[in-house]
Parts: sequence; C-alpha cells; structure tokens
Amino acid sequence: MIEVSEQTINRMNTLLAGIQNADKKVLKPAMARALISGKTEAKRQATQVYHVKAGDFKQNSYIKYNGIKHHGDGEMIGEISFAGNPIPLIKYKVSPTVPTSEAIPAAAALKSNAPIPFDKGDDVHVLQMKTGHIGMFKGKDGKLKELYGPSPPRMIENEQVMSKIEKKVDEVLNKRIEHEIERLLSKY
Repeated sequence: MIEVSEQTINRMNTLLAGIQNADKKVLKPAMARALISGKTEAKRQATQVYHVKAGDFKQNSYIKYNGIKHHGDGEMIGEISFAGNPIPLIKYKVSPTVPTSEAIPAAAALKSNAPIPFDKGDDVHVLQMKTGHIGMFKGKDGKLKELYGPSPPRMIENEQVMSKIEKKVDEVLNKRIEHEIERLLSKY
C-alpha cells in the first residue's frame, strides 16, 4: 500500500492554502501517473525475477489501471488489477528444450534457482504435439497433461517483485506531487 506522508500533505496545504480542492488537484493526477508506472514496473520486475521473456509475460497477462476513487474523509484510493493465465513450463528455463527420450527434464521458474530435474517416476517429457506445439508434459498411457509455471499475478505477488513495484510507485508519486504543486502554483 502506498501512502502520502502527513508531512507532504501539510506542505501541500500550506503552499496551496488559497486554492479550492488543491489536494485533489495535486494528488489525483500524481497518483494516476504513479500507478501507471507501477503497471509498467510489474512486467519489468517479473521478468527480472523469473525465467520468462517479456513477450510471454505480456501475452499471458492482463494488467489494468482501475483509476482513483474518492472515499469519505477525503481519502483517495488508486488501484491496479492483475489477471492472467498460467504460462507453460516450457517457456521458463528448462532442459531439454526439444523433444528427446534420453534426457531427464529439468525446470526452473525463478532466476535464483538452477533447473531441478524431475524424478524418473514422475514420467515428465518434452514432447511435440501434432499441432507443432512443444511443451513439457506429464502422464502415461496416452493421457498427457501439460505442466505450467506461475501465472503473471502469482509472479507479481512475489515479495521481491512487489517491493520493487511499491518502491517505484512511491518514487514516481513523490516526484509527481512536486510537479503538480509547481504546475498549480504557476497557474494561480
């Protein structure tokens, strides 16, 4: 959760004392810009922490800026929502990357981990389907199930990813508050 410090609010109210609804005129656009930067930062941080390409992340995710809502007591709340589909495990760091019957498959989703081999008893293989799709599958007797890594929302919930997103949003929010104060002062 991102909050504007009481010190910043007091400074803003002092500088903009004669302007009606000054806090809303400053905070709403500043929060909007900060949240939009958080949306961009989410993709950047997820691809830095996980073995996934930016294109695969983007293709399987839906990140939406929901806007700023006003609540009682002058409180403003901004929101970004994250949704998405699980990404096939073959899109992460795996070996082998092509169908073979000799190698035991291994996979890693986090960049901090080395690929971990599956047990022989798991019956996991890299296979190519008739459609041409190559994936990592588990199963016996013709009943196959494709294996998936974490979905984009799960990646964003990672503590390391979330803390960097919050840091970026906070940084942009403070810069934009200053910019909006200057813009409003020059207008009046």
